[in-house]
Amino acid sequence: MERRKRLERLFGHHILWQKTVLLTQDINSDNMVSVLGNHEAWWVALGLSAGDQIEGKLYLPSDDDGKALDITIIIPGYKGDFVLQEALYASLLVKEGMALLVLRHNHLRAYGDDVVSYVHCPERAAMMDYRYLGDSKTDFDFVKASHELIIALQVLDLDSVGNIHVIGHSWGARIALLALSELTRKDLPATKLIISKLKSLVVLGPWWEMREWQLRNRRMIGLIQEAKTHDFFKEMDISSFVIGMLQTALQLHQIKPGDLSPGLSLSVIYSRQDEHLGSTGFSDEILPVLSLLSRHQRMSVFCCDDMDSGIIGGRPVEARDYYSYKVRNLVYELIMERNVEGVI
Repeated sequence: MERRKRLERLFGHHILWQKTVLLTQDINSDNMVSVLGNHEAWWVALGLSAGDQIEGKLYLPSDDDGKALDITIIIPGYKGDFVLQEALYASLLVKEGMALLVLRHNHLRAYGDDVVSYVHCPERAAMMDYRYLGDSKTDFDFVKASHELIIALQVLDLDSVGNIHVIGHSWGARIALLALSELTRKDLPATKLIISKLKSLVVLGPWWEMREWQLRNRRMIGLIQEAKTHDFFKEMDISSFVIGMLQTALQLHQIKPGDLSPGLSLSVIYSRQDEHLGSTGFSDEILPVLSLLSRHQRMSVFCCDDMDSGIIGGRPVEARDYYSYKVRNLVYELIMERNVEGVI
């Protein structure tokens, strides 16, 4: 009962208890059962009165002193493989007395082994209807996904929350940037208070745009069609997916200085080993956006090229997964506002 009350302090009446579960164990990056560290973990389903919902895994410090909790929210990218690292990030951040919420994208239907690696929570996978997350049986698209972070911020009981930090990986970086810029521009409930608590946005391997050459040779459509032959996304509507990518790319082009809170610190971590970025992709795709935003933001850029290799979660690790102790520790230092120097 005390644990439920603690959750209610964080999210109030926004908890959907029929899909919220206290976890007695965790799943590590190799999809193996592991013992929880000095913290507790929940699968949480949270919703607004309008019907918008989000789901994900929440880590909390074991000690509850009743004080306001700082919270970090992680937004994974395409296919959500970044969630394999959630326990590793929890081991760093929760020991500092911070809560960690790792979102899953709504409407990504998973089948077979992908339920294990994407949902990454046996208790939630066991109750999945048609193997999808979210409040309706519609397909995932980036326009809707950009609202998931806004929902996560709106369901917080801001009296029980201290500073708020956001981490976005790959297309999760796109989602985070769109969401935080929309939050600044729109008069949403409690907008000013949320903005005052937002302290940092850390983006890893941000894949923000659809490049002309990818559309010209249909490379992206080919990649999605290939993914459909496997368990993941096999019922996905490719045309609506690509349209969503293009729409959000256009929205990113329209972001201008001042659209993000001036008190928000923005840090970018990328690797030239990442085939989606490379040196050309970074300069053509990301640097112009960063240069524009840097007029109003505290900003740092870090290049990490020595990614670990091996098999993680049953598949080879690639540079775009940003799976390494060096990267995790850098993110930790940035969230904790340590004196880490980058370049812009």
